[in-house]
Amino acid sequence: MAAPWFKSTPDSRRYPRLQGARKSDVVVVGAGIAGCMTAYRLAKNGVQVTLIEANHVATGDTGYTTAFVTRIPDTALAPLVTRYGERFMERLIAFNKQTQRSIRDLVLQQKIKCDWQECRSFIVSYHKEDPDLAGEWSVLHQVEPLAHKATRQELNQSAPQATDGIVIEQEAHFDPRKFLIGLLQTPIGKKITIFEESAVTNVTATTKSVHVTTDLGAITANKVVIATGLPIMDEFKPLFTTHITYALLAHYKQQPVSDDLVWDTDLPYFYYRRYIDRIMLGGADSKPGFESAIAQQKLDSFLAKRLPGDYAVTERWSGSLFASQDGLPYADQHPHHPGRIWVISGLAGNGMVMGSAAATLVADSITDTHNGA
Repeated sequence: MAAPWFKSTPDSRRYPRLQGARKSDVVVVGAGIAGCMTAYRLAKNGVQVTLIEANHVATGDTGYTTAFVTRIPDTALAPLVTRYGERFMERLIAFNKQTQRSIRDLVLQQKIKCDWQECRSFIVSYHKEDPDLAGEWSVLHQVEPLAHKATRQELNQSAPQATDGIVIEQEAHFDPRKFLIGLLQTPIGKKITIFEESAVTNVTATTKSVHVTTDLGAITANKVVIATGLPIMDEFKPLFTTHITYALLAHYKQQPVSDDLVWDTDLPYFYYRRYIDRIMLGGADSKPGFESAIAQQKLDSFLAKRLPGDYAVTERWSGSLFASQDGLPYADQHPHHPGRIWVISGLAGNGMVMGSAAATLVADSITDTHNGA
């Protein structure tokens, strides 16, 4: 079964295939959240930009996300502070918060109908005196003023089986395919030249230009951004770990939780949110090749144990996650081709915000714009 976003916005080719030889100032490869947001920011700054997608817009990893719009990185926070310092964490959370506001403003100002819903997020534990939850709180209470320890009443509303938790205010969720397809139909989005069903087979850089080749065509550009989940260049692939995350939708006769984002400290962790009148649950992350039926059984067991009630599972799906060594995205120039090729990858399980944040960093680097990060 497919993720529900493909029912709300059916998959189809909306743009032509790339054929023949073309030129562009910047080419962005990959039309997921990172690629579309990069292309949009470039077009907004007056750059001639071409967006190339191997399949269709928002049909890759972005099409299989559970679409948590959270500013909390998808990695343990305490090791990040140990590695980079508290000031770094303050700047990271602040920049992610700025990115959340930018997405919200786009939705509201451009009137993009994407089921945007503001909410809270909960980091919870099902174990007493959990050191992992304590580690998260040791960081968040220092760097995020909108975080507080959850009361028993708050836990009863969103994670009734949890023993302890942290609440982060001013989070959100939405429909990612509605958002991206709508974004590309805005006046700025329409300035982007878009090609679908145009898989890139080769990227060659010289000191003067970059040549992007597909089966049927090619584009010569001044700069290229690779935003394909796992980079298409072989030299980058060993830098990222691939996992498969699993998800389902369950329809309850009586809704068991409030409309918030929830994830726990288990390893691998589970996460859920409401989707219309159902619960969208994800987790049981595993390496490629793991038996998907076993992973889905773990989701079923979580529902029965943590969110019991009268329910029926209506959809199941899975998606890919790519994580860097420190759990934070890579968003920078190619070390061998500075000024020509930029790479965005390693978004892990927070692609909606981290992908958009990475897009801002890369687009502003290309246009030499100060973003305050």
